[in-house]
Amino acid sequence: MKKRIGYFIIMCLSFSIFCYVDSGTFSRTLDRNQEDALDSIQGSCSIITCTVGDEVLFGYNHDGHEDLEPYILFGDHIPFSDGENSSFGKPICNTGRMLPNGPRDSYAKLTTDGLCFAYNSLPSIPMYIDPYKENYSDTVVDPGVDFWNGPVYECSTVEEIIAFYNQYNYFYPSPNPQWSWQEQWADAEGNAVVVGLDKDGNVTFTEMNESQYMISTNFNLAYPESCDGPCGDSTWRYNKASEMLQNIVEEESLTADAIRDVLEAISVESTVHSLVFNPKTLDIYVYYRHDFSKVFEFNIEEELSTLSAGEVRLYNLKEMYDAIPEFPSLIILPLFMIATLMTVMVFRKRRFKS
Repeated sequence: MKKRIGYFIIMCLSFSIFCYVDSGTFSRTLDRNQEDALDSIQGSCSIITCTVGDEVLFGYNHDGHEDLEPYILFGDHIPFSDGENSSFGKPICNTGRMLPNGPRDSYAKLTTDGLCFAYNSLPSIPMYIDPYKENYSDTVVDPGVDFWNGPVYECSTVEEIIAFYNQYNYFYPSPNPQWSWQEQWADAEGNAVVVGLDKDGNVTFTEMNESQYMISTNFNLAYPESCDGPCGDSTWRYNKASEMLQNIVEEESLTADAIRDVLEAISVESTVHSLVFNPKTLDIYVYYRHDFSKVFEFNIEEELSTLSAGEVRLYNLKEMYDAIPEFPSLIILPLFMIATLMTVMVFRKRRFKS
């Protein structure tokens, strides 16, 4: 009897220690191919939109500058670390990377209309200035709205985004205007478009049309030979995402977790954060760096409803992540030890009775 009790105690303690150690392992295990991909790709961004039936989700990996930390901000402007303010003209959600004293850049924008925006960096292409279009920089807009936030201020759907670019030459006032990016826009109706320049500098629209998904990485959809970094790195991510998204064919399969899995599969060494946005419910799911097992959830309407006019709320994702206990399931160990002791007491009580 004493031997059986001793074996039982050892088994319980071993299991407790296993749970203790396992509970502290945050990141999922990567296969060899994923590890090789992480090592080979130094900087990039990946953006996807998927629409099945009435369901639509927008997601991205924000990559590059891994020494900077990500943030998510709610409000009508960004108080940059250099003291400048960039106004959106209306309360929205914005993400980017930050320095210790505040936001350093702006990456993605999500609005209460369900309009979503993020961009990929590309080699610069001189822009063709269409003489039949107005230069947006010359138009009378709200003087309090930053130029670069014009499309978000003016539009609430993909249809309106396309109309915007058909009406205006959109470039920063310069004698030599050029673009070094392509933009992906999506809306609550399930539409998506990538706006970029072709090799001649003309504005192009790549629409989702009959497809159920749209992907943009760091090669130019209108001029595929133009890539930021090795083209193979960009096409690898594009093809992997396409392979996974084409299997989502039913509404109930299009979930935040499904898009998270795609983003995890195409994350790279410099991924600083990933985000999934539901433009219908306005729910946001954010993941810090390569840990896709922990999610921070937000809702744009709920966040904005608690802000006063002109007020902003900034979340430092690193601080939020670091606030999670290193071993969130530490309680498992004392619980199993208590259970072990109680079991021993029961056995001892039975032995005395017998």
